[in-house]
Amino acid sequence: MESDKNQKVLINRSTLTSIGNAIRNKSGSETTYTPSEMPSAINTIKGGTVSNVESLMISNKADLAEIWLGTPYQSLPLQVQVLPEDAPQIVQVTVSDSSLCGVRNNGDGTYSLRPYKNGTVNVTVSDYSGQITDSFAMNIGTRITKLTMSSAVLELQVGIPRQLSCTLEPASTTERGIVWSSSDPESASVDQNGVVTAHKHCSDVTITATSASNSAITTTCKITAYIYDRDPDWAAYRAAIKNGTIKELVDVGDVIVDTWTDTVANKEYEYSWIVADFRKVTLEDGSEVDAMYLMSKNSLPWNLQFAQGSKLKATEEVAQEGVFYYGNTGSTYTLLTISDGEPIPYDQYTNIYKTKLDCSKVPANAGSRFNDAATYGLNRWKFSAARQFLNSATDAGNWFESQFMSDICSYANSRAGFLSGFSAAFQDALVPVKVQTVLNTTIYNGETDVTYDKMFLPSTEEVYMGAYSSTYNGIEGEAWAYYKKMATSPTTSSLAARAIIPLGSTSAYYSWLRSAYLSGTGYEYLISYNGSRSSNHSSNTYRFAPACAITAS
Repeated sequence: MESDKNQKVLINRSTLTSIGNAIRNKSGSETTYTPSEMPSAINTIKGGTVSNVESLMISNKADLAEIWLGTPYQSLPLQVQVLPEDAPQIVQVTVSDSSLCGVRNNGDGTYSLRPYKNGTVNVTVSDYSGQITDSFAMNIGTRITKLTMSSAVLELQVGIPRQLSCTLEPASTTERGIVWSSSDPESASVDQNGVVTAHKHCSDVTITATSASNSAITTTCKITAYIYDRDPDWAAYRAAIKNGTIKELVDVGDVIVDTWTDTVANKEYEYSWIVADFRKVTLEDGSEVDAMYLMSKNSLPWNLQFAQGSKLKATEEVAQEGVFYYGNTGSTYTLLTISDGEPIPYDQYTNIYKTKLDCSKVPANAGSRFNDAATYGLNRWKFSAARQFLNSATDAGNWFESQFMSDICSYANSRAGFLSGFSAAFQDALVPVKVQTVLNTTIYNGETDVTYDKMFLPSTEEVYMGAYSSTYNGIEGEAWAYYKKMATSPTTSSLAARAIIPLGSTSAYYSWLRSAYLSGTGYEYLISYNGSRSSNHSSNTYRFAPACAITAS
């Protein structure tokens, strides 16, 4: 016959619950017991012998050592074994920080843990006496669900490191580890801190950041790297163009940095030229030579008009040869049909204005076309203040010449010509090259002006915006390789490639093009602040970002 010690005493759940409640309700109306009185109390209730607790063990603490927050208010069962089995199966559960994890009494003698937020909490289970315990540390974390690169597209200068970073979601995730890699480490490498370095001219190199704990979670950045050549030897460039070795020095998309001085503010800037294309250009003598097109990476630091008009009143008694006269009454302007030497009919109009601009293509609209040109400026590159300013190296007051009597330039007497801000070596490297520009169709017939310019504003076609209409495709030049490449790159928007930031600024702004808005007398196209095509009055003030061609020596 088994000894009393080995006999099992069954204590039903309601009894255990009532005893547990008695322990907790020290000041209640129920009978209370101290821990040392518990075995005797249980024996009294059941009329039998109950063993003392010999051991207590949390059997699933390995499973609970690392918990990931998921469903809100998740409840994790706590599995506790008390031996011997006939000992009171009553336990107490405590946590070191109840703000991180709560404890739930399930009401049936079992407990669950309810983790709330990230951190480490110590969980302790003790028997009814509080003398026998088991415990473990539970690390509560949040899994990563998404990685986002700080820059999806990045332009680098060869040899200059840049720091990449990632945003982890959710922000509370404890899985912080990131593994960095490059699709072409020889062109652009990245270290395990996310510092990327380009080693040569390259494009579309993919830098990938991967979660160290979940390889399926990644984000990427496309790298394009350019060579920045500072203090250029322009004579060497010209020689390299001539002998066909120019691409050993620079390639399309690389940047050549010279210096330019604002003579008004007496301030020197780094002036960056993007290598836009390599192709033949036509010189004034009709010869074709190899050349390197350069496009300004930045615009000038201040706003200027493309062209500006004025209404010049006539004061002479008789009409002069080659001058057009417009009578004005109210808002109406009328082209006067008077010949050289005939009296000017001042008594018939409020004012009479004069110009050498012929607006008589459509006689019925001649007056309104004159008013538009005189008010908003004429959108003709050949005679614009913009062309005169950009191609001049002379002092203020000496470079502007009015072409139509009714055009003026508000900055002609305050600013020296644009070229005067560059070094003599750069000026010597420039020669005038053939530039074609389509004229508006409201005064002219959409015919083409041919000029030979050292500096010129690009056309809509050259920066890959297309012509005004298909009728004029190709007349103002073909798209430069740099802009075509940016437009077809899977990682770079053509809009972003065209956006121009003024010198000394960090935000892109509008910049003039030479292409006329053909159905308007005084409207000119611009590169918008976001790189798209826009248009406005020629007399409005925007920035200049000119282009030029360095030819074979």
